[in-house]
Amino acid sequence: MKTLKRGSKGEAVKLWQARIRVEVDGDFGPRTEIATKTWQKTNSLKPDGIVGPDTQQKAGFVKTKHSNLYVIRIPFNAILDADVLLGKRQRVEDFDFSYDMILNAGLFCMQSGKNTTDLVIDGKLDNGGNYTDKGLAFDGNKIYPARTSEIVGKSNVDFLGGGPTLIWDFVKHLDLKGIVSSLLSSITQRMAFGVDNEAFYIITTGRENKCSLYTILAEGLYQKLKTLIGGDGGGSVALDWLGIIFTGNRPIPTVIALKLARWW
Repeated sequence: MKTLKRGSKGEAVKLWQARIRVEVDGDFGPRTEIATKTWQKTNSLKPDGIVGPDTQQKAGFVKTKHSNLYVIRIPFNAILDADVLLGKRQRVEDFDFSYDMILNAGLFCMQSGKNTTDLVIDGKLDNGGNYTDKGLAFDGNKIYPARTSEIVGKSNVDFLGGGPTLIWDFVKHLDLKGIVSSLLSSITQRMAFGVDNEAFYIITTGRENKCSLYTILAEGLYQKLKTLIGGDGGGSVALDWLGIIFTGNRPIPTVIALKLARWW
């Protein structure tokens, strides 16, 4: 993320405003500057009101290999609850739940509106066999790599298969079962999710940038992620974080929902 200061505008400012819990309007004005100084002081940083590399790192905005990407790192101890939610919604804000972060999740069929990645909700197989069986399990505040078969039958555990899987066990692992290879090289808006041993990661272009899944993969390897799975992209990329930050214009049938510790 570029350095932000008073007078900055745009999507990066919205992300920062959401992070420090001030009104999200994309305009780094006096209120955002004061809130930034307060946040910096609370976190033992120089309270200069400038969101530079040290402040971004402390806040979970990780230094990226690719300037057109945002990488958000959320430590596992900051996640109070993590779920995969289902529902046919036209807008991400229609998911009316008490979560701090809503992330558009798996690939879905434009014709039927149904999710097309391997999907398990509360241990019950909602959809499976279409794409890779490797992905992420969501069990309370725990998020970890798993396979579909390992989660089916486990109550209160959700699972989202990759669309496609990009990294597995810290190395490049392109699992293209049921996915046309052109998906990897097409240039569009992107979102992907991953983990290392200590944190959950979101990699996204947001709404202002575009890239290929190869770029997302390269970023995940740069971040030394244990697992990285591709989420939905194109016009359905969506991130709702204490105010609408990115939203798409397609139905959103599946989302990752996180409750976060207040201190984070």
